[in-house]
Amino acid sequence: FSLSTLAEQSGKLKLAESAVRMALILKPDWLEAKAKLASLLHLQGETADALETLKKALDTNSDSKVLRLSYARLLVEAKKLDAARVQFELLAEQAPNNEDILYARGILALQPEDYDAAEHYMTQLAGKSKHGLEAAYYLGQIAEEREQPLKAIRWYSEIRRGEYAFDAQIRMASLQSKQGDTDGALNRLQNIVPRGEAQQVRLYMVEGDVLRAAERYEDAMALYNRALKKLPENNDLLYARALMAEKVSRLDILIADLQMVLKTEPDNAHALYALGYTLAD
Repeated sequence: FSLSTLAEQSGKLKLAESAVRMALILKPDWLEAKAKLASLLHLQGETADALETLKKALDTNSDSKVLRLSYARLLVEAKKLDAARVQFELLAEQAPNNEDILYARGILALQPEDYDAAEHYMTQLAGKSKHGLEAAYYLGQIAEEREQPLKAIRWYSEIRRGEYAFDAQIRMASLQSKQGDTDGALNRLQNIVPRGEAQQVRLYMVEGDVLRAAERYEDAMALYNRALKKLPENNDLLYARALMAEKVSRLDILIADLQMVLKTEPDNAHALYALGYTLAD
């Protein structure tokens, strides 16, 4: 389990997953290890497997607030909001006055966009509570929704560790870009150390968006070219480069990249539309 924790912190997610699975072979009922396994699966983009892992664990450990809270939060991230609401209501019945439930109520309030209530709950948790980092993250999101970018950045800047640190840095870079601070946004993105391929791809995509917003199309093409040398078959990067190729009058690259996407995803509606539109034009 300790090896898994260290491997995760080092960005070696496959090793982390392997180690925690071995821990569960040795100690099958270890709830913390089950929660860690689900988290690792989610970090690698295997959210459906992560949800199934937590659901099976809850079937035999229905009183575990730790598992249920992890399951509810992951359901939110997977956009399964009705299922998440059921889990949060069960949590509220189990322990209505603890920090976990206060946090859950804040999450619940976010779903119908009741930002006043959500801010009320999350502000109580921000700071030194065990949910302080998560509360800061959601307070940042609330500030974004209210179009208060500087306030959002202040909240995100409090998150220097934990599972929300990566997203917080990404969001700060996006906000900087929207305010015209392109160099600041790029510098922030280039100083982020990704954990695993999914985060690396997201970094490339956000950096490309920043360059596009600044109309630095040639720089964006150079970025996607470098990215695709490392990950030549990644469809997200291929699609992004295809759209950018149109900006630099490289329709040959646009068509080739979209055709490459469609080889593995023949029903990709975005790629089909972009390719059809380009050919017609």
